[in-house]
Amino acid sequence: MGRHRGTARSVGYVGGLALAMGVGAAVFGGAGLAHADESSGSHSAGAPQAQASTHSAAPGGSVGARSHKPAAFTVPTPRGLATATNSRAPAKRAATASGNVRSVVSSPRAGADDAPAAPTPVLLGALALIGREVERLCADHTASTAAFTAAAAYANAHPATTSAVPSAGDETRTPYGDIGKWMLQPHGQISNYGGQIYSGKTLLEPVNVIIVDPSSTTTAQAAQKLNAAMFWAGFPAQPIHSSGFQGRIDDVLYGQQPGVPLFGFSDSFFVFPNDHGRIFGPDPVETSSGYVWSGAFSTETLGVSNFLPAHIYVSSDMARTALAMRLILSGRATFVGMVPLDNAYNNATTTTGDHDGYAVALQLR
Repeated sequence: MGRHRGTARSVGYVGGLALAMGVGAAVFGGAGLAHADESSGSHSAGAPQAQASTHSAAPGGSVGARSHKPAAFTVPTPRGLATATNSRAPAKRAATASGNVRSVVSSPRAGADDAPAAPTPVLLGALALIGREVERLCADHTASTAAFTAAAAYANAHPATTSAVPSAGDETRTPYGDIGKWMLQPHGQISNYGGQIYSGKTLLEPVNVIIVDPSSTTTAQAAQKLNAAMFWAGFPAQPIHSSGFQGRIDDVLYGQQPGVPLFGFSDSFFVFPNDHGRIFGPDPVETSSGYVWSGAFSTETLGVSNFLPAHIYVSSDMARTALAMRLILSGRATFVGMVPLDNAYNNATTTTGDHDGYAVALQLR
């Protein structure tokens, strides 16, 4: 909420300048109109450090299988994380803005004493001032996603692949716990996109998202926070998506969010091409509070598979990028890093599509 208030204040500042300049133009005999677009500011990334431990599977994926360990949250710098420094363009100084305002207001009148004021210097000064403010906001907007863009490009260029035969119990040790590599069907097998064939091969569905919630103290609070973040990021729960899937974290099987049958998180209606996915958890992180989620996201389009209408796989990378960018730009999450899960797979009969073997790690605000 504070993030949105900050953006509103910035845009309100630009709007106030536009109004002030319009009034100034009218006073001096001119007229003008200016527009400002809302953009998001940048934020630094960070995530809690988690220590790995072993756990027994809970019946039905019970969240109560483990308890929190007393420890302090720290920002991890683990080996294997692909990260990038988030640069930020310097903000304009208030003195510059006030100086521009003075120069606009004191623009000379043209012609004789009874002639109307010349509007051109006033309007040019107003537009220049507002333009600089819009540029600053746009620079912040770009800086907030620059670290993710650079790290994702690195991950694509250096895939984290596996040569081992995929198994439903596969996990990778990460700073956030042992994350299962695959989205699992209700009966526990690796999900295969409804049995459709991609490039002549069986298509497996890898986990490619990790979401850390450092502040929630109950599973209900964690679920509410996650669903709210997805909604405001433009990925609300939407109908006509297969459901009942599971994900493994720290040897515990968890059901999916959204928990409504035939619903999935998606950025468009099911009849249109859309980025969609399911999120699993929440699993208690190895600290005094907080939870971690894993997710599997892909881009799909409506088509025909096995002579029946179906959602056809397009990309894993596109959907991961769309989700990360939306969560970051909405102010609901910050980018932490690209975590190698070593779950990119491709042989003569089986593939994970364009997945590069990494999961994007995001921390909820």
